[in-house]
Amino acid sequence: MESVGTDNPTPKARPRGSWWPACVVVVLYLAVAAGAAVWLGSRARASRLPHYESSQRGAVCLAVVEAVSLAVAVPLLSAAAASAGGWVARALRVAVPAVLLCATTLVVHAVVGRGATTAGDLIGPHLFLLSFAAVLWALWTCAWRAGLRPTTAQLVATAVGLAMVGNVFYANPLVEATGTPAARSAVIQTTLWTNPWLIAGGSILHADPLRAERLYAWSVIPYYSFRYPCASIGGAAGRAAAASWAYAAVAALLALLASLAARLRRPRRAGG
Repeated sequence: MESVGTDNPTPKARPRGSWWPACVVVVLYLAVAAGAAVWLGSRARASRLPHYESSQRGAVCLAVVEAVSLAVAVPLLSAAAASAGGWVARALRVAVPAVLLCATTLVVHAVVGRGATTAGDLIGPHLFLLSFAAVLWALWTCAWRAGLRPTTAQLVATAVGLAMVGNVFYANPLVEATGTPAARSAVIQTTLWTNPWLIAGGSILHADPLRAERLYAWSVIPYYSFRYPCASIGGAAGRAAAASWAYAAVAALLALLASLAARLRRPRRAGG
């Protein structure tokens, strides 16, 4: 005997992105930050450098760890949140863990540089790296709205983010291939402006990471005349604000392109 169907069947629930990926990312980063704190603490105790210089180097190392982590985590979280309803829900599932990642690094930075850092030096780099996270999220959204699958858009955004973080290691042929000082300066400035941890360490903290002993052997940029982006602005807070606004403008442009791509792909209604 067949069962009689109901007139009002229960509607299927809309799939919504889970918060589990965000929780896993935050927990993993807490472990990474704890390991970085222990390692930097041991390095500082073994170093003969003054505490201020040692803390500056530690801050640059933390900026590298934070930038790499954001380059991997933000596109991953964006893809995981693709099924969440509405752009606000998707943005929250990326923004909340990104803020927690930067806040965790800020705490480690405060511990490593205690007594040798100002409020601007402490807060500025991590606020700027949040704008880098916004660029990655907008880039993923743009790729997704253009028609790529969420996981494919994740790979694109991650590849671009890691390329930005590591550009100083492959920019040498481009710098040396330029024929004029003006062209060389343009390549160097492009390299510096698109590298988030160099801006955090070189521009905001004035730590000059490119002339550090280890990096000096990898890059040809220190052999030429250059200035870090926004270096002429007084105060770490001012430099952080200027760099953050620049990256936020790029994120806004990518978000606009994503909106335009979504409209172009939206099927048109047939005329009445």
